[in-house]
Amino acid sequence: MPLAIFDLDETLLCGDTASLFCRRLVKLGLATPDFLAEEARLMEAYATRTLDMADYVRFLMRPLSQLSTAQVAALLPAFIAEDIAPRIYPQAHQLLHTLAEQNTRILIISATPTFLVRAVAEHLGVADVLAIDLTVTDNHYNGEIEGIASYQAGKITRLEAWLRDHPFPRADMTFYSDSPNDLPLLEYVPHPVATNPSPVLEAIAHENQWDILHWQAPSACLATQP
Repeated sequence: MPLAIFDLDETLLCGDTASLFCRRLVKLGLATPDFLAEEARLMEAYATRTLDMADYVRFLMRPLSQLSTAQVAALLPAFIAEDIAPRIYPQAHQLLHTLAEQNTRILIISATPTFLVRAVAEHLGVADVLAIDLTVTDNHYNGEIEGIASYQAGKITRLEAWLRDHPFPRADMTFYSDSPNDLPLLEYVPHPVATNPSPVLEAIAHENQWDILHWQAPSACLATQP
């Protein structure tokens, strides 16, 4: 059985799940508008591959510190329906459906907290998820990462740990991603696919003769563009 591995943000959906969740927190009054300016600054560091993921996770989870994990989970259905579902690339739905029909195992591996990624994956009908696990104290997220973050080379570490329980021949692995942060894993698999790639990744993909996919942006994404 082949294994198809997908990054999530800007790959399967037009946008970044954590950034969209930050907007939701401001909309709900759980964070102030200046929270978005700081988040944008941190995402600039992500784009240049210099982001300290532990710092970002602490920042992201700060407005949720007074909410229990159950209260956080209660925020997700509306978030997925209103902010995420309209941004899923139609071609992503089509590809996931085709792969499932071909008996391909599908795994989403993301540098976004697990509680968000799993909610999106459930919407997409994907059962297998590797994302940034968070530690919990007294039924509250404490803002710290548990174990290895699935970020940059950490995606390989997390994947190899997963493969010990779910063995797949490396020759049968394909990885779809938009981001140069995922270069370690793109270079690790035999079938890298630059999917809606950033300009940096697209140049690298052309240089290495990798497959490249450009998908049509959903209308919800086009409506937010200047």
